[in-house]
Amino acid sequence: MAEIIAQRTFTVRRAPKDGKPGDPGDKGEDALTLVVTPNTFVFQTNDKGAIENLAQNKGKVRMYLGKMEVVPSSIEITPYNCYARIVGDNTLYFDGISPNQWSGKVEITATYKGQTRTAIAEFMVSAQKWNEAKFLANDQQFQSIIAQNKADKQGLERRMSTIEQDAENIRLSVSKQTFSGVNMLKGASLRPLDLLLLQRAQYVTIGSYASVAHLDNPYISIVRHGAPQNEWNGCKFPVIKALGGRTYTLSMFTRIYGSDQPYIEIKRSRSKDMTAPKTSYPNIPSTWGQWKQYTHTFDMEDGYNYLQIFIGLTRNGEAFLSEIQLEEGNKATAWKDPDVVDSIERTGIDLTNGTVSVEAANFEIKHNGEKPFVVSKGKALLGGWVFDKGRLFSQCGDINGNPSTDYGAANFNPDIVLDPVNGYMSGVGSFRKKMLVITPQNITKYAKIDPDIGYVFVAGKVSAIALFKGSFNRTIFITVPGSGGHYGDGDFEVARSLIGETVAIYNQSTSYINIWGSGTSITVYPNNFAALEIKISVNSETGKESYYNSNWVRGKMLV
Repeated sequence: MAEIIAQRTFTVRRAPKDGKPGDPGDKGEDALTLVVTPNTFVFQTNDKGAIENLAQNKGKVRMYLGKMEVVPSSIEITPYNCYARIVGDNTLYFDGISPNQWSGKVEITATYKGQTRTAIAEFMVSAQKWNEAKFLANDQQFQSIIAQNKADKQGLERRMSTIEQDAENIRLSVSKQTFSGVNMLKGASLRPLDLLLLQRAQYVTIGSYASVAHLDNPYISIVRHGAPQNEWNGCKFPVIKALGGRTYTLSMFTRIYGSDQPYIEIKRSRSKDMTAPKTSYPNIPSTWGQWKQYTHTFDMEDGYNYLQIFIGLTRNGEAFLSEIQLEEGNKATAWKDPDVVDSIERTGIDLTNGTVSVEAANFEIKHNGEKPFVVSKGKALLGGWVFDKGRLFSQCGDINGNPSTDYGAANFNPDIVLDPVNGYMSGVGSFRKKMLVITPQNITKYAKIDPDIGYVFVAGKVSAIALFKGSFNRTIFITVPGSGGHYGDGDFEVARSLIGETVAIYNQSTSYINIWGSGTSITVYPNNFAALEIKISVNSETGKESYYNSNWVRGKMLV
């Protein structure tokens, strides 16, 4: 038997307008709404894993004041896991899906008469045509029957055997899409990995001099003058595997002087030994001494699955090449390091009983410059040295000559003490200077290149003992501290820091070396040397500080 506790009659009526809080409903304002039609998109992949219906999926963005459509004064979008844009009559277009992403959204924000509204358009990718992998399901995860799956992103290799599922999505591997973003060109990091072949190394070097480099990245330097015939000097990259029928883009930043254009040899072959290749030779236009990006897009013919790149000069010219990248697709993206492999092997952090143990092949401590490296509540032991309160001690022995590792002991007697806080260095024995050896392969690390003069060493770059060896293709100029410098550097502060130091230049090269000084400029001939002590004096006419360099010691080398 049912029992009625209370019985009332209610009438529910929808008002034509929404009122502000606290105001009568009949005085409210029309509602402002933002609508995206449709608000959900599904992208299909073909049997190769490439998205095939991007262009057909587009949405219309509309704003309404009550029931009347109005035109917003501004529209902004924020894409997540995709590339999207608003064009024309407020139509939403998807240009691409980010690599390895299967779902995402676009937040659309529109403004009308100072009021802002936001709408969301979501998307998902269906891989029904492509995904033929079989899965064994359990409560929380799928185990893939694929034994190993490589996902190469920015040069890193990751191995997967488990595909995880949560309430909203399943993470799967995605085939390479046409916008790519992976640098395939091994050796393009320009690190000494024995991957590159420098053809005629006396003219082709790897440099990193800050005044030449693009954004502090290493570069290939190809410099040749006076060649009587074609020499084809340049850099050859390793053979890599590519896929026939695909499009690839080669990009780099170039700094080219003069009208001599470098060229690229793009060699395609059916076999790894590069026999019976198809070859093309695009030219790189001159940039007249400025860094500019160069791109070249080409197709791999069906059946040709191996590729090799060579970049060089036919005869004479000056070319600097940096951030070289080869990627699938027709668009150049930001440079990635292609040579990072096994970077996380044998690396780990162990936290036990208040101790942090770090294991790695190379260990670096870096900070952003806001705070110094600090060891709290104790001292830092760094490979046989002790760092404590701004001072550095060698950890060699005690006052009795016995080996000691106890920095806190009263009889601790270090051989070397560096105290930058109080400004002194002390130690047992003599402090020997190391000779700087300059060769055609490393000269750009220390010298600036002036197209009209040659190699120029600014004051302080050669401040002790320097030996020049080999055959240089430019004239060499060295500025002695105190002469005023080159390019207006004004190097008197350098001279002050080197008072009492002796600069010695040994010339075992085939070139003449010119030394600029405020008192005299001299030439050091092959198999000769010159030396000068940096001294302070007073200019008799002005009474000001002077570094008049005239007392050169010169002669022939012993060997």
